[in-house]
Amino acid sequence: MGGIDDATIGATWWGRSAKPSEMIWAVYELLVERGQIASRISEILGKNRSTVSRHIKKLEREQYIARSVGFEAHVKRIENTSKKSVSGYSKAYIKGNRATEADRKILEIKGEVGVRAGPTLPGGAKPMIDIHRIDINLPANTKSPNKGLPRGNMLKNEHWGKVIYPTKLVRGWASIKAEPIETSVGNWNVYFRRRGKKVDDAIEWGDFCLPNPVRITLPDRLWLTPEECIDETGVNARLMQGIYEVSAKIQKRYGFILGIPKPKTSQLYEAGALRYDPELAKRVKENRTASGKGMLEVAEGITADGSHDLLEDGFVHLDCEKPIQAAMQANPVSVLDHLMKESLSTMEEMRKVGEETIVTIEEHAVKSSDSIQQQFEGSMANMVERMMNSFNQKFEDHMQRFFDRQNRRADRIMQEFQDRLRGIDPEMPDTQTNIFQFLPENEWPDDS
Repeated sequence: MGGIDDATIGATWWGRSAKPSEMIWAVYELLVERGQIASRISEILGKNRSTVSRHIKKLEREQYIARSVGFEAHVKRIENTSKKSVSGYSKAYIKGNRATEADRKILEIKGEVGVRAGPTLPGGAKPMIDIHRIDINLPANTKSPNKGLPRGNMLKNEHWGKVIYPTKLVRGWASIKAEPIETSVGNWNVYFRRRGKKVDDAIEWGDFCLPNPVRITLPDRLWLTPEECIDETGVNARLMQGIYEVSAKIQKRYGFILGIPKPKTSQLYEAGALRYDPELAKRVKENRTASGKGMLEVAEGITADGSHDLLEDGFVHLDCEKPIQAAMQANPVSVLDHLMKESLSTMEEMRKVGEETIVTIEEHAVKSSDSIQQQFEGSMANMVERMMNSFNQKFEDHMQRFFDRQNRRADRIMQEFQDRLRGIDPEMPDTQTNIFQFLPENEWPDDS
């Protein structure tokens, strides 16, 4: 919170150097616009506590500010249902009937409207998120003996003796209320759905209703800090831990064998945040009068209503679909700072992964290149060797056929020569000129 405090001091610089006659308006702004308590205002402005108290009393007396008794009681209720500390809480002051005059006076002094630096709940109260509307069905494990329903002596033990049976049925069944069960997230209400039949003035109870014989609700709100609600996974894990705790105790006490819990609606819970915004409170009241609805949609997934009965004091309750939405409404500076750090951390991790990936790719590329080169060289050598072997073999075959053919030709010539010699007439010398009578190569008998 140091950063927020520093921002607050920076935004109220004019107050520290204000004229004595203007100091009261600095006290006003810090009190109702910045949500500061009297002791903190004394530190920021460098004034005695008694001086600040005197200004506060005058502002209240002249109706520039007013005590919010309802909000103070609300904070007390949070203290009673939450283990979270709200230390630093003091009297809660809100804008009074003459607040518009004070706002206008401040504008005249500093020339511009200051920027809110952090949570602005009056009295220094720390913003808290309430997780509510938790309604869960616990189905029976129908594959277990007796379809997961209690039987025998289990229906006669001390715990069943303490359940409260209703006197009326709804379409032939009713919800039987068991003792509340305490868990790490609060006390759960437990109900058993059971069929019944009206017999005279009494109800004769029969089978349990399947598939969901057990229903649990969390009547009290689960109070968390905005910082806790940034981590939605952590919120869900904490809530599921409580659900499994109550499921285990129900099975042990009442003899059920239960399956996986199922929310009654698509939304497991709602996350609520209280916001001091007189203008929005006015719009909620006007919407309630005009439409008859107690909720006003202010953004996607966020509605404003008058829960906790603080609209008259300028407070609205914001119901959000996700915890981080409620955290943003309750303490935007803290959430934005967290998200910024988370983004920077993610970017740094991505940078490291990118660098490691590039190095890995380069290493694989070098290895692949070397491997491809080696494979190519080996393939080329093998191909050349095969080509040479093939060429040599073909050349040898060709030369063998050539010599065989020439030998056959020579044999035929010699045979022809001998045949002609044997047919020579000695008295006819002119015939000697016909000794070498050769046929063209292509007219010789087939060489094959």
